[in-house]
Amino acid sequence: HGFDAYRSRAATCTPEWAGEIAGIPGSQIEQLAELIGTTKPATICAGFGMQRYTNSGQTMRSMIALLALTGNIGRPGAGWVFANLRTQLFGVKDPVAFFPPESPDPLVRVSISTAMLGPHILATKDPPIKMAWVERGNPIPQNPETPTVVQAFRSLEYRVVVEETMTDTAREADIVLPAKTFFEQTDIIGAYWHDYLQLRAKAIEPPGEVKPETEIYWHLAHRLGFSPKDIENNIPAPSDAAVEAWLDRRLARVPGLSIDRLRQGPLRMPDTNDVAFADLKFPTSSGRIELDSPEAAARWNVDPVPDYRDPAEAVHKNSPNSSARFPLFFLTPNTKNRIHSQFGNLAGMRAFEPHPVLQMHPADARERGIAAGSRVRVFNDRGELTLLVRFDYGIRTGCVVLHNGWWLNDGGAVNLLSKARETDMGYGAAFHENLVEVAPA
Repeated sequence: HGFDAYRSRAATCTPEWAGEIAGIPGSQIEQLAELIGTTKPATICAGFGMQRYTNSGQTMRSMIALLALTGNIGRPGAGWVFANLRTQLFGVKDPVAFFPPESPDPLVRVSISTAMLGPHILATKDPPIKMAWVERGNPIPQNPETPTVVQAFRSLEYRVVVEETMTDTAREADIVLPAKTFFEQTDIIGAYWHDYLQLRAKAIEPPGEVKPETEIYWHLAHRLGFSPKDIENNIPAPSDAAVEAWLDRRLARVPGLSIDRLRQGPLRMPDTNDVAFADLKFPTSSGRIELDSPEAAARWNVDPVPDYRDPAEAVHKNSPNSSARFPLFFLTPNTKNRIHSQFGNLAGMRAFEPHPVLQMHPADARERGIAAGSRVRVFNDRGELTLLVRFDYGIRTGCVVLHNGWWLNDGGAVNLLSKARETDMGYGAAFHENLVEVAPA
C-alpha cells in the first residue's frame, strides 16, 4: 500500500544527496542498493543503535521498505531482525502494570517518558510527583541528561530504591531495600533472540533479611488496602511453594505448559513461526505492507511516508543543526564488559576495562594537539568529562566514542553530556544525537 507515494519520495533522495550526509561516496550507496536488490533471501539486522535518534522510527520504516520492495518478506531467511522479548508476547507472567486499564483513574495515573525522565518529573504539576520507587534500575547515570535527572530526584519528597548494589541512584535514595539475586527465587524467563521459555530454579536462600521483590510487594499491597483477590491474582504469597503455584497458574494459560514440564528443559512456545508473515497477511488497516501509513501518522504525528530529518545535533556541515563550537559526533555504544551500568562494581570486569577511555581518530587528535594516551576534556554546553584518550583508526573522523555504563564516581558517565530527547516513534531515548568538542586537559 502506498507504493506510488513512496516512489515519489525516494526519487528526491539521490545517492549523491545521501552520500553527502553520510560522508561516503554516492557510488557506495548504489553498490549497496544493487546488493540488496539482487540478493534472495536477504535479512537486515540493524541493531539497537539506529533506534537511538530522533528520526529513528522513520529510518526503520525506510529500511523495512527495502525488504518489502525486493520481495524479502514472508520467505525463509528473509526479513527483519527485531530484538523483541519474544516470550513476553504470550502474556505468561505479564503484570497488570504492563497493560493498565484503557481508562484508568486520571487522578492517580500519569504517564512519564523514560527518555524525558528528569524534565518530565520537574514539569509535572497537576498533580506533582512526590515519590519515586526504583527497582533494579540506575536512571541517574543511564537516562539522558543526568544533571536534570539528579535535580528531579532531589526534588521528590521520598525515594525508595530496591537494588543489589549501591549504585548512583541508590545513593540518592531515602531508603534502600536490598534486592535478591536471580539465584534466590524461582522464575520463568524468556529471551530477545529465541522462542523458548525456560525455568530458572532457585539455587540458594537470600542472605539476612533480603526479600524477593514479590514479597515486598505482597506486604505493601496488604498495608495499602488492596483487595485479597487483586493481591492473589497479581502477586504470589511469600513462600517458595506459593511462587511456584502462582507461576504454574500462569503457565496453564498455554496448553502443555507447567513448572514440571519446564523442569525437563526449555520449551519452545506453541504457535511460533520460523518465517514471519509467510501467509503475507499483515495486521494493518489495509491488510498490506503500508509504505504510506495514515495509522503511523495519526499515532505518532509523523509523515505517513518515511522521510529524512536532520538530527537535532548534526555533524554534517550543511545541516542547520551543525555546530562550529562542538563539531564532533559523540557516540556512546554498549560494551561487551557490562550490560549498560550493570557489573560496573565487579573487579573481574574492571580488569578488562579499568577506567573510561575516549576513542578518537588520530587525524582529529592532531588537529587539536592531543597526544596518544594523554588526558583530554570532552565537553559541550551541558557538561564536561576528563578522560584518557586512545587513538583508533577504526573510528571515523569527526566522531569520538565513549562506552556507556560508567558510574558517576568513575568519571565517565556519558549522560552528563546528553540531552533528553524522544524518538519520533516508540517513546525511545535519542541517545545518539549529541555533539562535543575535545581538547587537551
